[in-house]
Amino acid sequence: MSESERTNVIVVGAGASQEFNLPTGAELTSIIQKDLSFKHDMFGDVSAGSGDFGLKKAIKKLSHETGVQFVNYVNAAEQICRNMALAPSIDNYLDTHKDNQELVSVGKLAIANAIIKAENRSSLTIDSSNIYNRLDFTKNINTWAAVFFKVIVAKRDYVSFLAALRNITFVSFNYDRCIKQYFVNAAASYFELDGPRIEEVLDALEVIHPYGSIGEIRYSGERVAGYGLEVNVENIYNSSKRIRTFTEGVADPKLLEGIRGSLGRAELVIFLGFSFIDINMKILKPDTQIAKRVLATAKGRSEDTRMILRNQLERDFTGYNRQGGKSVEMFNGKCFELFYEFDNYLASS
Repeated sequence: MSESERTNVIVVGAGASQEFNLPTGAELTSIIQKDLSFKHDMFGDVSAGSGDFGLKKAIKKLSHETGVQFVNYVNAAEQICRNMALAPSIDNYLDTHKDNQELVSVGKLAIANAIIKAENRSSLTIDSSNIYNRLDFTKNINTWAAVFFKVIVAKRDYVSFLAALRNITFVSFNYDRCIKQYFVNAAASYFELDGPRIEEVLDALEVIHPYGSIGEIRYSGERVAGYGLEVNVENIYNSSKRIRTFTEGVADPKLLEGIRGSLGRAELVIFLGFSFIDINMKILKPDTQIAKRVLATAKGRSEDTRMILRNQLERDFTGYNRQGGKSVEMFNGKCFELFYEFDNYLASS
């Protein structure tokens, strides 16, 4: 990729994180339904063994911090639980009930709890009990980040690698930290980096989360830290405070400016595992459309749907391709397969 100021944008959805064994939107609703399946009496006392124990303790902490009766939050949990099978996603459901602060707060706790547990089960987790443990890259061969990393480092030394990384903006609609966890650990291993240079990689990586994330990835104690938090009340509670609903994400002018500004400068835009729902497309649509090429995964979508999405992406990001030629490619495959399919183009652009 060219090495001028960030002119390439990669938009990441749940389908991309699924390659690291993180849940899709549909899987997340199922997890949350199970975690919030509390059995309780009229006073809100929850039966032992029902729902997720750590999440229950986090809801009790929320009640203590806010002064709202625990039973109110338990009732909100029950409402979320019985509707997860109907909801397109937990995010959609919380946005529908955005004026119900008790329900939104419980929903955010449930999201934080589910993502913390999912990171710990993912292929990117590292045993924090041993400082000499490293990320097992063999578990992540068939992931988009692994294939893309190979594209970036091909024929590059460390300095030019950093320059290439600084040319990319990642916009992640996921709450997890897969992008930083993989790229920082991969760079540290590949280039044999020490602490200060690991921090350089962290600084070069720009990952924007429109709806927040459950925490930061940092260099601490001679290792890359932050991914795979311990599942406890404090981490669930604090992580939930970093999560934003659809409405809260759209309402943040600084965040929107950063996203749309990067897309307004982009020559290449890549969509990975992204669902193209209207509210997310509204966040992404730049004021100017200059992209020369848009690549997008559309695995399992019908031919008619791919055509509709192609037209939308051409209109919103390329200005109907004033340069001529085919500007938008809807790829019917997995995220990592897209990088194999277009590796020559990506390496030379």
